[in-house]
Amino acid sequence: MSIFKVGTQIGKTVRNAARLRTILGVFARHGFGEVLSRMNLQRYVPTRLRKKTEEKTPSIGERLKLCFEELGPTFVKLGQLLSTRADFLPSDICQELKKLQDRVKPEDFSLLKPILEQEWNHTLASLFSSFDEQPVACASIAQVHLATLKNGADVVVKIQRPHIEVLIRNDIQLLHFLSSLLEKYIPETAVFNPKGIVMEFERSLKQELNFKIEANNMIRIRENMKKFEKIVIPQVYKEFSTSKILVQEKIVGLRLSDIEKIKSKGFDIIDISRVGIKAFYKQVLIDGIFHGDLHAGNLFITDDAKLALVDFGIVGHLSGSTRDHLTNMFLCLLNEEYELLVYEFLEIGTQKGQVDILSFQYDIKSILEPFYGMPLKDFNIGRILLDLTTCASRNNIIMSQDLMLVSKALITIEGMGKDLNPDFDILGEMGEFSKELMKERFNPQRIKKDLLWALKDFSDILRILPRHIKQSLRDQSSGSHIQRIEIENLENKLEILSSKHQTQGELIFLSSSLIASTLFLVHKIGPSFYDYSILGGIGLIFSLVVGFYKFLR
Repeated sequence: MSIFKVGTQIGKTVRNAARLRTILGVFARHGFGEVLSRMNLQRYVPTRLRKKTEEKTPSIGERLKLCFEELGPTFVKLGQLLSTRADFLPSDICQELKKLQDRVKPEDFSLLKPILEQEWNHTLASLFSSFDEQPVACASIAQVHLATLKNGADVVVKIQRPHIEVLIRNDIQLLHFLSSLLEKYIPETAVFNPKGIVMEFERSLKQELNFKIEANNMIRIRENMKKFEKIVIPQVYKEFSTSKILVQEKIVGLRLSDIEKIKSKGFDIIDISRVGIKAFYKQVLIDGIFHGDLHAGNLFITDDAKLALVDFGIVGHLSGSTRDHLTNMFLCLLNEEYELLVYEFLEIGTQKGQVDILSFQYDIKSILEPFYGMPLKDFNIGRILLDLTTCASRNNIIMSQDLMLVSKALITIEGMGKDLNPDFDILGEMGEFSKELMKERFNPQRIKKDLLWALKDFSDILRILPRHIKQSLRDQSSGSHIQRIEIENLENKLEILSSKHQTQGELIFLSSSLIASTLFLVHKIGPSFYDYSILGGIGLIFSLVVGFYKFLR
């Protein structure tokens, strides 16, 4: 009966049954037949593959890698995403999935040319003085060509592969279906949140498939990096860029992976590495938008000794509160205030169950104890942050994908920095950068903005508070309220009633204080600081502190 039900689900949910059979066949052939059997999908596996498994593939990670490579672009991207989730996947699986590469043949340019001319509504010859039909890079979603505009500017043209969006959409539909069955029939996988992973993956791919989003992210990050004279972000030619085409400035230089060539050129490696990590800290902790795929292939050193960042297909975003808590986590590590990390994780993560604070503190202490007193340059901050995130996951606190991108980027940056400069100190640079963080955190404009939001919240409270007090007083004086008082435990009831009357009096006093303080602030009465009334500010703070104290009681 359950098999019949699954068959009905397939008929209703899956448009491409042949693709499903292909997926199931690949997983069965690579030794996952038992899993498919538990999911009641064995019937849909081709008979010749049911007992056939690949030899010489001892680990689950290696078999998964082979499956994803064979199944193509969508699954390669999924594997790359999973490789960053060392917080809940075993490290050996993550290490294998990190080896996944987009191994695809270039698309014939005769198929791409009509797409280009249709998107631009112009012929190539009318827009470009030259266009190289042979790609310089190929990936599963797009391939890259070099060209020269009519004005003489050398550009890079990123072109989305034909029909890739349809293929990915169909595969995503299948992944939703399979993840639901996985959680239903194999309960132990629920801890990995398969459905949540697929939803996160779908959201990520939708952004990566829309090159307008990538173009806007590049423009924003380029604007944010203006103060960094030694950081280069390629210029985007918006007039030529669409959802399927991205045209950007060509960067000339040495890839950061060419370490020997870089050293032979005599560049100031220490200065370049310091500029790079400060730029990354600014993107993550101040701007809240950062390059999410930093590796040596996406970083160049130009002839004038500047650090260039390319390929913004993956970009992370962090909210203001997340940035503040992440900053606190770095400062806790910097100042060896390790026990405070527990509370930062509670604020920054999502709780998936009961969290035992004492147990979590003990786990964090056991991770960090070996580093007490160690010089900062010997810290592997990316690895430590990843270990702490894994520890948080074991204690029912899950980090977002964007935070995992931060950990991944730190590990990569630290590795590249050590290759170029053995004394590279990523955490020590945080100490220097913390001065800028404090300036940002206590910037008068930010304080003013936060205060305005607080005043808006208080105005909402003041608007509804009189109605609530009036209703409360009406309830107190109503006959029905008097009738509900019981004779039994009369002393306790009278004490509670007295406390309620006292609380109402305190509410009226606090309301009056809030109203008076707000009037002082609005009309700027008395001495002022940054154009705000000092008396109003003191009254407001007093009301908040007393109100919060009463609330806790």
